[in-house]
Amino acid sequence: MYRHVTLLEHHQRGAASWLLLGPNGQPIGAFSAFAYSLRNHAKNTLKSYCRHLAEFLDYLIEVSMIYEGKMTKLQLTEAVEAYGEYLLLGQDARNSLARFIASRLPPGINSSASLGPKNAAIRKFLGLSEHIRKEMIELAQWGGKENILLDESSLLSGLGQRRELRLFEVRAMQMNSM
Repeated sequence: MYRHVTLLEHHQRGAASWLLLGPNGQPIGAFSAFAYSLRNHAKNTLKSYCRHLAEFLDYLIEVSMIYEGKMTKLQLTEAVEAYGEYLLLGQDARNSLARFIASRLPPGINSSASLGPKNAAIRKFLGLSEHIRKEMIELAQWGGKENILLDESSLLSGLGQRRELRLFEVRAMQMNSM
């Protein structure tokens, strides 16, 4: 099902959870933190969110292989933005990155209705990641920055922020909306 990761169901503190092993066979810590954060959700929600995130991380690993594991924030942002086209259109995508990844890692059959839950899982993961990054900055400030190397800027700027859309943006969305 996945090329670079292995998703396993396991029990953590007596409750069902999920574990994601990376290409090296070791658990991916960020995924484990995400799965743990969902511990109070319904079992089916936990399962589907973990599957959606595993699929997304598999995609990101494939993208990172193009850049030989050295992705800039801009390249990561472009990869995240191309994900929807990759899922929906595969090799027919207009986005060249989505098309290329689909030629190497077929996305399977996805409908526009399936994008909502997948995007919800990814947004939840990115929100959790941003929350943890901010906590780490705060801890570094309390304990001295020399101990921890952290990027002060957000990985994906604008995440979790809202702003008023300009008129041309609203019109463009209306014209391009399905």
